[in-house]
Amino acid sequence: MTLHSEVDHQCQWCSAKFVPLETFPNCPKCGHKSPVVFKHFIELTLGSASYNVFMYRSFMPPAWISSSVGDYYWYTAFRYLAYCSKALGIAERDLLQQRGLSGIEAQKLTEQFVSNLKLGDHPYMTSAISNYLLDLLVYLDARVSKPHSSYPPTA
Repeated sequence: MTLHSEVDHQCQWCSAKFVPLETFPNCPKCGHKSPVVFKHFIELTLGSASYNVFMYRSFMPPAWISSSVGDYYWYTAFRYLAYCSKALGIAERDLLQQRGLSGIEAQKLTEQFVSNLKLGDHPYMTSAISNYLLDLLVYLDARVSKPHSSYPPTA
């Protein structure tokens, strides 16, 4: 058992499924700005990843079924965080406490990972997924740098 995302947003103009974030609120397919933004999606992703590491010693739980677009984002994030951990030569549990990752290094890791993603009929998702994954590392570094930040986020 693990934590799942119930976010299942769809663009009202073109019906593309994506998660509108503060740093990427526009539909990756048609460019329409979403009237809804999921402000705490990054924190919730990292919360689920932390839970998986605690329970299974891995970002990836033993089984995963994506039942929403949010679940797909989280599944991709778990694979990405495992990739970053391996690329940086640190244990997955230690990645969550990593600080000092440069923006250039984070960008490079993101580009390498995304270049190997298979998006099938949805190549337009590349920019949305890249932005989301980079946001994870940026947020993680900011959270580690400010040890008194509250988690889970308050409303």
